[in-house]
Order: sequence, then structure tokens, then C-alpha cells
Amino acid sequence: MDESPANFLNVFHRAAVAECLEYFLIGGFAVSYWGTPRFTADVDYVTDGKNLEKVKKVTEQLGYKLVFLHPKQSFAHFVSDEKGRFRIDFMLVDDGTWQKLKVDASDADFGGPERLPIVAPLHLIAMKLHAAKQLDRTDPYKDLNDVAEILLAQGFSFQDLEKSGIIEKHGTEKTVAELRRILESRRK
Repeated sequence: MDESPANFLNVFHRAAVAECLEYFLIGGFAVSYWGTPRFTADVDYVTDGKNLEKVKKVTEQLGYKLVFLHPKQSFAHFVSDEKGRFRIDFMLVDDGTWQKLKVDASDADFGGPERLPIVAPLHLIAMKLHAAKQLDRTDPYKDLNDVAEILLAQGFSFQDLEKSGIIEKHGTEKTVAELRRILESRRK
């Protein structure tokens, strides 16, 4: 099986469409699209939480099994027994959040026959800031570096984040200070 990123993303997309599973690409591939290309060993998606059964069906059809489901059913992690395959992570959001994501989402070219659904850059930044403040996050600096890359690539300023309410809603004093430090060092 061709496990190139472009092939994987397009195979997943076709399976999702066949099951009427709406989703958006988030995580490392979305950061690479909106910011700067970087390595990722997994593929991250977001969908409405009510789509969990569709997610399970699509991932199972592709040879994946569910290995972790957050107790609040807000996150699901899937792996394949086949060596070298991408891991799949799904963020499962409530309907209100899903509707907000849908308004600004777009389609992106990842090198396949179809354009793939992807979250808007500001929503991705919000998700990355939210992830960075989680106490169990092993590397919050990776998320903050991703935010900085997206800001710089998209021409957004820190003030744009403040005006949009993203900083107030998703940042902490510590993550905001670190993000400012990262941005200052990149502008030098």
C-alpha cells in the first residue's frame, strides 16, 4: 500500500465521503498547509461528536482499531497493526463548535485528485493554544511554535489574536508569554 501522505489523505477522504462522514483536517498536516511544512507521524481530524460511529466505521475499513477513547468522548486515537502506517487522531467536538468550524473551513490541495476539507487558520491556532495549555501535554512548545509559524505565514499579528478573542479564550498567562517570546525571536 502506498502510504505517502497524499495517498493516505485521499484514501481516507474517499472512505469518509462514502460513509457521509464530515470532517476537517487539523494537526501537523494543517500546520504544514497554513504555516510551514513539518514532520508528523499522525493524521489529526476534527468532527462533530455525534459522528463517532462513522469515524469508527471508516477507520476500521482502513485497517485501524480504536485504542483510546477519552472518557468524555472528546478524543479518539486509532492505530493500525501494519508497521509504518500513520496513526489517526480524532477530536470530537460539540455541535456548536462544529458549526463554527464549518463556517470558515475551506478545501486544500494535498497532492491528490480532490481538495480536502481543512479548518481555517484562526481555528487551528485556537486548537493549538487550547492543546498547549493542557496539563498532560508532553510538548506544549511544539503547539506554540506551530501557532507562531501559522501567524507569520498568514500575516496575522498577535493583536489579531487578541481582537478575535482567541488569546482570552484559549491562552494562559504562561502560554501567551511563551508565544510572545517565540514571535520576538522569529522577528529578529
